[in-house]
Amino acid sequence: MDRHTVINPHTLTADEVSRKLESDRRNGLTSRDAAARLEDYGKNELKAAKKVSPWQILLHNMKNIIVYLLLLAAVAAFVMGDTVEGIAVIIAILIAVVSGFITEFKAQKSVEALQKMIKTTAKVKRGGKVIEIRSSELTVGDLLYLEEGDSVTADARLVETSHAAVIESALTGESEAVDKDHEIVCEADAPLGDRANMVFAGTAVTRGNGYALVTATGMQTEMGKISGMLEGHEQEQTPLEKQLDRLGKSLILFAAGVAVLITLFGILAGEPIFEMITIGIILAIAAIPEALPAVSTITLAIGMRTMAGKHALVKSLPAVETLGSTTVICTDKTGTLTENQMTVKQVCLPGGTIAAISGSGYDPTGDFSIDGQPVESVTELHALLEAGILSSNASLTLTDGLWQVVGDPTEGGIIAAGRKAGLGRSSLEDSDPGLFGETEQNRLSSMERIGEIPFNSKEKYMAVACTRKEVGFRRYPPIPPPMPPPMPPPMRPPMPRRCPESAVYIKGAADVLIAMAKLDDEQQKQWLTWSEKMAGEGMRVLAAGRIGNYTGDGSEASIRSALENSIEILGLFGIIDPPREDVKQAIAEARNAGIRVIMITGDHPKTARFIASRIGITDAAAVDGDLADAVIADAAKADEKNVLTGREMDRLSDEELAEKIRTVSVFARVSPENKLQIVRALNIDEEVTAMTGDGVNDAPALQGADIGIAMGIRGTEVAKEASDMILTNDRFSTIVDAVREGRAIFDNIEKFVFFLFSCNVVEIVLIFLAIAFGLPMPVLALQILWLNLVVDVLPAMSLAWEPGEAGIMRRKPKDRNANRQRPFLINILISGALIGLGALAVFWIGLANGYSEELARTASFTTLAVGQLIHIFNVRKKHSFGLDASLFRNPVLLIALGSSLLLQAAVVYIPFMQRVMGTRALNVRQLGLVLLGSAVPTLLIQVIRLLQQKKK
Repeated sequence: MDRHTVINPHTLTADEVSRKLESDRRNGLTSRDAAARLEDYGKNELKAAKKVSPWQILLHNMKNIIVYLLLLAAVAAFVMGDTVEGIAVIIAILIAVVSGFITEFKAQKSVEALQKMIKTTAKVKRGGKVIEIRSSELTVGDLLYLEEGDSVTADARLVETSHAAVIESALTGESEAVDKDHEIVCEADAPLGDRANMVFAGTAVTRGNGYALVTATGMQTEMGKISGMLEGHEQEQTPLEKQLDRLGKSLILFAAGVAVLITLFGILAGEPIFEMITIGIILAIAAIPEALPAVSTITLAIGMRTMAGKHALVKSLPAVETLGSTTVICTDKTGTLTENQMTVKQVCLPGGTIAAISGSGYDPTGDFSIDGQPVESVTELHALLEAGILSSNASLTLTDGLWQVVGDPTEGGIIAAGRKAGLGRSSLEDSDPGLFGETEQNRLSSMERIGEIPFNSKEKYMAVACTRKEVGFRRYPPIPPPMPPPMPPPMRPPMPRRCPESAVYIKGAADVLIAMAKLDDEQQKQWLTWSEKMAGEGMRVLAAGRIGNYTGDGSEASIRSALENSIEILGLFGIIDPPREDVKQAIAEARNAGIRVIMITGDHPKTARFIASRIGITDAAAVDGDLADAVIADAAKADEKNVLTGREMDRLSDEELAEKIRTVSVFARVSPENKLQIVRALNIDEEVTAMTGDGVNDAPALQGADIGIAMGIRGTEVAKEASDMILTNDRFSTIVDAVREGRAIFDNIEKFVFFLFSCNVVEIVLIFLAIAFGLPMPVLALQILWLNLVVDVLPAMSLAWEPGEAGIMRRKPKDRNANRQRPFLINILISGALIGLGALAVFWIGLANGYSEELARTASFTTLAVGQLIHIFNVRKKHSFGLDASLFRNPVLLIALGSSLLLQAAVVYIPFMQRVMGTRALNVRQLGLVLLGSAVPTLLIQVIRLLQQKKK
């Protein structure tokens, strides 16, 4: 171990860390020492991941057992002289492989995005002088200087702080700024969000300033560890890939069995040996659906385009289908279920009056109401907002149509509330006069700050001294001109001075300010009761007040002296990171679809539990109306058994966590490693897991889950690149739409697999029975190729455009452990056998009625074509016959059916095609026999389906 490596620096004092790093906590390293250490430790950069070459991506798309089988089939076709079949199979393979290659070529940039995040500059103190360097040149032992607005570019132990606070939501998921104090010493197992004496790469300073000794750079930082977790992860097969893999293995046995059985059976029946070997090989090739990879790729690609139109960008084809199989959604709270924007939802005024504030986030659009009635002008409300704004340092900016906060998020919420009333400092003035009128806003902007006591975690308040440039304002309309005698002139109303010329404004923790206000017992009890009521509703409560007639010079000493006098409490702010408006409905829809939602957050357990109860993750939110508030209040007072923390998870094995996770749906104070641990635990129960998130901390779990879903607007580049799908509108409800589309796609893939296999079984059954009954061949080898490559393919591909069936979101996800393959194959065999029997019956009737062998074979061949086209209506609906009005919702299917019928007619009636395919023209009577032989099997299939449904 290197002598400058410090294990758990958060457990040591600043002096101890300084000694271990051999760095002066006052002056930093010398330039010479820094250069030497940079040589030893390397640059402060994340290690580039091994890039995946285009060739590797191409091989990955070809690594599919069905593709291997098709390659063998193509080789066999060329060997047998069937060049058309061989070329057709190669084309089908190319369509599937090239489409997948193009899609996945763009999705290999996760670690590159992490590198972009730390390509910034840093201020360091070297040899006693503060200089600015590229962050890549930082090294262990450097003395970082941090101030408001700076990005933190390495992990470091704070050695000096002045009211510092850091926003760590991208790393920990915590939505509020974290106060930092260099004098604190933390426990060894303290989560990242609780290490108040540390700063981490990828975070940002929102308040105050300080110095910190760098303890880790590059891949050794917490962000670097996340990068390593991403690099070491191997992507598992999706449910579709696993199913197709099992299907491919079954195909090997099925194709080989068919070839051997038919060949031997024919030879034993006296058929020519070479002809039977040829037929056997052709049927073995026919048993493998050549169009399967191409059709599945086209279906998934169509799903990608559909989802993109619904604000969901899917980066890999299998991820489209995986959504439909999802059983659990693990979602980050901050920024996914909530707005990640602190919002003032209520204010409590003197007397206990509660004013509700509409709107969400930092968007300064909203209204004030008391008891449901709009607020027109309330003096106390104005005074409270004025105090909150003047004692804040944050500001709001409008960037690309989104309101964002510069500074502390909580202060940003207060600034936004003031803007809703038309109040703001000069930098925030708006043309809208707002709730209190234009003169009120002008009055606020005339205040000048002359002194400040910054917020700190010990005192829990911030105070500012302000003086008014222009005192007073006119609230009443101008005085009317004097009336002519004999009437006396009207009285001039007084101009109220609601605030003194100079004052101290203060905001901070409610209990702290209430204690400082020196209220009598009754008043103090009232304010505390109102504060506790707001806190009980999941809000962070801040109080604001003022001390009038301030005569000091703005120094910290004079402000503290003023605070010793009685503070006038102006009111309380109830602040919350609000749930997104559509989240509760989306979660309800997910639950109806049998999908469990698990909330994972870096926030406090109480906050996590309250939000979960509000949005429906826990049962409390399922209760509507007046009862809901009582149930939620009880939930807020409950113990923490329904919430599991990261520290508790660290003591559990994956198996123990798997048992816990069956009953716990809320996880708080978690680390990136904890998130991956949750995914692994869910994998033990073979859940299909989707993970949503937007921060750096979500990236490992996004990549480790079956499908990772990132937020497109507020999401970090790391999260986007690590995910399989990006929500371009950041709405949780978009996931529900994507799941619906994923289920429809899975259904469609199942439908065309069923259709193609049953059509192949038709030909096998027909030839097998013909040989068994001593009949001539009812269909030629070239006609089998025609059916497989022309007639069947178009309708099969058209199933990719099938809309989801009614009730698709009211059924449970497919069970991975259920033995679904056996009944699926049984129904394929039944359908194929019935259609094959219909064709055989037509062939036999034709021969019995004196048809030539060639004419009877044409009738049998056409019966196969028409019967398989009618069979599409058995397939397109799972529980009913598909020939209904919904057919017009898929015009591609109508075109495919029409095209296949025209092509079959061309084979039967065009002389050139007759000579090539060995067919003869059919008259009306013969066509009637063909239709009868095609329709009866479908009728029997529907009868069997009804009997199966009655048994269920």
